[in-house]
Amino acid sequence: MGKHEQRVISNHCYTPKEVFDALEVKFDLDVAHPEAKTMVPCKKYISRDSLEIKWEGFIWMNPPFGNQKNKFQWSEKFLKHGNGIALFPDRTSAPWYQHFLKHADGILLVAGKIKFLRPDLTPENSPTTGTTLFACGKKGVLILQIAELNGLGRFYLNSSKEQPSALSVMNQSGKEASHG
Repeated sequence: MGKHEQRVISNHCYTPKEVFDALEVKFDLDVAHPEAKTMVPCKKYISRDSLEIKWEGFIWMNPPFGNQKNKFQWSEKFLKHGNGIALFPDRTSAPWYQHFLKHADGILLVAGKIKFLRPDLTPENSPTTGTTLFACGKKGVLILQIAELNGLGRFYLNSSKEQPSALSVMNQSGKEASHG
């Protein structure tokens, strides 16, 4: 994190309700939930030692925005779990961000800058960078597509991952593609 960003965003900033409204989903588990009340629509919460605990179900992850090693640990566990949505700052040149781009199933580049909330749920100052939502699993991809339709940002399917094409699906079903 750049020195100029340290004054704006702390490890105690929460995702505002507008993000969850655009996602239109209730998560099974928030894996980085602060001990304070937040807006996360979720059945269960983990507030401590999340990196050492097994995650289950469709997860929401907005981990502490700490150092680079911290981001890599959170992103690795998220990718291994393979089912959910993760929120991270835009750090396109960072090795952990590039690794995440390569292995996530889809991403949503959030339009504008999210006004995160302080622990007392008042808005923080505007962050100096944007935000990316990463999806793992079919449900995560679908939810980010819904968020794009709701105006949260622009969705991209990871083209470097193996995705079924319309032609391969048609060939598997024994039908031939029509070019007429």
